Amino acid sequence: MRAGFILATGLLALSGCTQNPAASAGTQSSAPVAPALDAATVERLLKDATNDDPKAVVLGDRQLRESIPKAQQWLEDVKVTPETCGITFAAPVAEQLKNSTLGVAQTKDQLLTLASYPDAGKLAEHWQQTTEAAKKCTRYSVNVDGQVRAYHLAKQPVAVQELAADAWVVTSSDGTDTSQQLMVRALSGSSLAGVQRTVSGQVSKQDVAQAADLLAQLLKQAEKATEK
Repeated sequence: MRAGFILATGLLALSGCTQNPAASAGTQSSAPVAPALDAATVERLLKDATNDDPKAVVLGDRQLRESIPKAQQWLEDVKVTPETCGITFAAPVAEQLKNSTLGVAQTKDQLLTLASYPDAGKLAEHWQQTTEAAKKCTRYSVNVDGQVRAYHLAKQPVAVQELAADAWVVTSSDGTDTSQQLMVRALSGSSLAGVQRTVSGQVSKQDVAQAADLLAQLLKQAEKATEK
């Protein structure tokens, strides 16, 4: 497992595929500090959420931070065209992690992420910025070591028990091989959760609903943990 790649992919899922760097850099939240989860709790919640898969691998905040140099190098080697459609690839990983405690759980065909922000207001602003940015980009290409893949983002309707949520089907192709990922993210209080699943064929409403339900349950447990 390449921890750096998993970290970068997890951050991409949490950010909603795109980010507005100018807005993020210039935004400061004056919101009061909200209850946040510590690293051990984030890791425990992810383990609980994937305990039905004995092969699930959970990377906690410390492990992810240790992999920052590798993730940063991987990101710097990626070229996205146009740049505004994949700016998260080029964003410093350290900046992405600076304001949150993060965990990632990987199973055979799924990547589940959970981030807890002490400043809920800052998280809400980030959510709004990435939502607006995602509307402006549905197609882009990624060049890694000379290998180019084209991506298409198709927004999907989603509802997560009255929580803020977004969903996309991401189709990628290198001209020979084509793959699809279902990406869903949801926000509750000071916690942001995301899931990325490999899918094939037509993505149904049930597929989106199942992914959304997983996030709803994870965020529900995160909310309970902050109340203790």
